[in-house]
Amino acid sequence: MLKQEYFEVPIKALNDYAIRVNKDYKSGTATELTYYDDLKRFLEEIFPPKKGYLVQSGYKIKGSSNRPDLTVAFKNIVLFHIEAKLPNTQLESIIKSESNHRLKDQILRYRNEGVQLLITDFKHIYLIDSKVPNKPKAKQNIKFECILLDEVNDKLKPAKNAVTNLKRLLTYTCEEHLQTISNIKNLIHPLADIAKVIRDKTLILLKKSQLSNLSKLEQVAINYLTSIRDDFKKSIFREELENEDILFSDLFAQTIVYGAFSAWMKYCQSLEEEENFTLQLVGEFLPYGSFIRDLFLTLKSKIPTEFKRILKELELRFQKTEYKGLVNTESIITTFYSDFLNLYDPVTAKNRGVVYTPQEIVDFIICGIDFMLKRWLDKPSGLISEDIFDSTVQEASLKINQTRIIEPFDNKKKKIIRRLRILDPAAGTMAFACGLLHFAKESFLNKYSQPALAKSAFQKWVKETFFNNVYAFEILMAPYVLGHIRTFLSLENLGLPLNSEEFQLNYFLMNTLMTPPKNRKIEEWIFNNQEIGREIKEALQIRDRRDIFVIMGNPPYNISSQNNCEWINEKINDYKVGLKEKNLK
Repeated sequence: MLKQEYFEVPIKALNDYAIRVNKDYKSGTATELTYYDDLKRFLEEIFPPKKGYLVQSGYKIKGSSNRPDLTVAFKNIVLFHIEAKLPNTQLESIIKSESNHRLKDQILRYRNEGVQLLITDFKHIYLIDSKVPNKPKAKQNIKFECILLDEVNDKLKPAKNAVTNLKRLLTYTCEEHLQTISNIKNLIHPLADIAKVIRDKTLILLKKSQLSNLSKLEQVAINYLTSIRDDFKKSIFREELENEDILFSDLFAQTIVYGAFSAWMKYCQSLEEEENFTLQLVGEFLPYGSFIRDLFLTLKSKIPTEFKRILKELELRFQKTEYKGLVNTESIITTFYSDFLNLYDPVTAKNRGVVYTPQEIVDFIICGIDFMLKRWLDKPSGLISEDIFDSTVQEASLKINQTRIIEPFDNKKKKIIRRLRILDPAAGTMAFACGLLHFAKESFLNKYSQPALAKSAFQKWVKETFFNNVYAFEILMAPYVLGHIRTFLSLENLGLPLNSEEFQLNYFLMNTLMTPPKNRKIEEWIFNNQEIGREIKEALQIRDRRDIFVIMGNPPYNISSQNNCEWINEKINDYKVGLKEKNLK
């Protein structure tokens, strides 16, 4: 059985549904048609049209004269039909009886359509068991029942556990489509094999760089790969002990596989009708202004023929994998990443501390930070705090310590708003950044009694604070790629879909502990690839800021750390001063 969190049933939506149905119920004039709109509006909160769902009355079934009362579909794929009757109709006894009844005939006809069928009286919902033989004189069976509304003191109200039970019912109902997540997990083995082939071919090509009898295509490919490798040699590979060619071949393979995987997911979620997914489309679905986007946009002209067969196989794997978009894509990203890396390169997974941090731990740490800010650091609003200063009093000092955001409060004065700067130094797939987004939305809902004000405040915080003042570093390519995708999926799930071309994350491919170049300014550091250089320089400048107020996350810790870097060793030695510990490591 799949987890029920793949469907969100907003409590407010259920409360609103109860109010509407109760009003119609008490009117004494309501018909089935009257209640259709109540249920349709409720279902659209669970299956939002903006995500590609359709909730329709009188849905036209191809090749059939049947017209269900309501149908829920996703991108032309019917998930289930609903047959509705007036409240207090004895549905359960009719369904299970052997006697003739119009409803029994309707169940028979709709089940013949080959999709799941729900029966409702707007207070209860029943899922008809699709495994029971669908014959005229056979008893139908109820697989799952959910009580939506109870009558309390002559008023219809949400039933106890209605949200939980409805999630379960919908999971049962869409189980066939939810199995897509298993199909996606089945990608792990073949993609890991493909990544190994790309890694090995890249390494062979790099070793050929010393030869003189190379073809023109090989020389173009080698020049392209070595230019990127050399940028990483002087940045994230700067203090690595392992051979840089091996490190780069691995990074390049993961970039290709994870970049394609992330783009494929976004492609499948796109509402536009497109041609088959190809690697030529990948760049269009990757973060704007990033190294990985640039790589895929130039890949075709730079890679030699030896790669074409394996890249075609990668392409076909995605084309043959069914993805209907009903699953929790954030969950896919985190489980796919850890499972893939443990299969593809378990040594790296262990050495780099690639361990999935449970969401409960993420939430606990974020709540702890918020508590400390409120209790001891004079931030009454915690993680969503804003300090407001008169421009005439504080402007000079703020120019040095903080990027200013100036907003007019009246016609005469301007105020300077200083917001918290937050850094996750080992961000992985952005679990803490995404957790912060969820926490912030909940905080604004608690702060404002009116949902519209809370929504507006959250949107403003995301656009002005999250995208400007929240930073993240990651040393591994795979989580770096997936972290971008996951963050925008989180925003979409929170009701704030944003364009990654307009809003760019401060998420950098970076060894947080690396030593910067000596005897030159960071700005003077020269890179072959403009995007790689920009990210590294900007990340180092952010790391060395003195106004990072919050450092959050769950970084990997390993007593035999590979990060034996001069920069961090100096910091550790400063920390040791005055300590009386006997075993400092």
